[in-house]
Amino acid sequence: MLNNSSNSSLLVSRNSRLKIAVVAVACAFGACLFVAAASPLSPARRDATPEGTVQAMFVAWNKRDWRGVFSRIESAKLDAAVATLNRIEATTGRMPQMVAHLSSFTINGNDAAGHVKIDSLPSGPNHVTVKTEDDVTLRQTNGDWKIVSGRLENSFFNQLTQVARDPKRMAQAQASSVRSVVLSNLKQIALAVLIYTNDHDDRILFNQSTLKSTLKKYIAKQDVWFGPDGKPLDVRINPALVGKSIAQVARPAYCVLLSLGPKGNLQFTNDRTLIAFVDGHVKPVSRAGVANLLWK
Repeated sequence: MLNNSSNSSLLVSRNSRLKIAVVAVACAFGACLFVAAASPLSPARRDATPEGTVQAMFVAWNKRDWRGVFSRIESAKLDAAVATLNRIEATTGRMPQMVAHLSSFTINGNDAAGHVKIDSLPSGPNHVTVKTEDDVTLRQTNGDWKIVSGRLENSFFNQLTQVARDPKRMAQAQASSVRSVVLSNLKQIALAVLIYTNDHDDRILFNQSTLKSTLKKYIAKQDVWFGPDGKPLDVRINPALVGKSIAQVARPAYCVLLSLGPKGNLQFTNDRTLIAFVDGHVKPVSRAGVANLLWK
């Protein structure tokens, strides 16, 4: 969604975990936190002009006042939108702050439009630069201006208003994005295990305690061991395969190679866990589907 593009990368590196936070939210509402670029307006006047509404939304967002943000969106479902944003932050971590530059606002009756340029603020050594711009439209209702949409399909304001009006769908999209990142990480680790076994007569000669250190030279970017929120993934090698040849597994497409959490205590998100199989493929498995997994 950054630079109005829907083809955001899901590469997992220390730098890209900050991008993932932006990407995961982009699936839900486009991008980032904001700082108003103009001087603050008094609370009584903030929504009395189109610029004031946009500025006030930025100020609220930068304070993480989600209700203040969504109250400035036309037809927003406030409680559901705020809950969705809280869940997104819990999953992806705190969003990078942004500064917005407002220009060219025009009013035509009860409708208004303006241009907004957005730049990220430095947030540390792993800061990811974000630059984008968007046109925003607003409508006046009962004396207050409300944000309606953006001009481009995948623009920030279009994504923001979608979260406000259909938070359930946006939450599902965000959850799917996070799952895709973790699935990609687990697939890379599974591939590393298979390359290792190819170098060791198809045998797994390490155990859980030496999993990461053994595979280190087979994985280019070590951040595959982390989720989008920067927390370590609980990747477990199937203990039944340790010391054995995976070539002897009768049904490699059904036998567990790696799991999130140990057998009997798998980690589930939205009633799904991720499993890497001996043949190298990775897929979500439901709680009911766990009973059909082979462990040896």
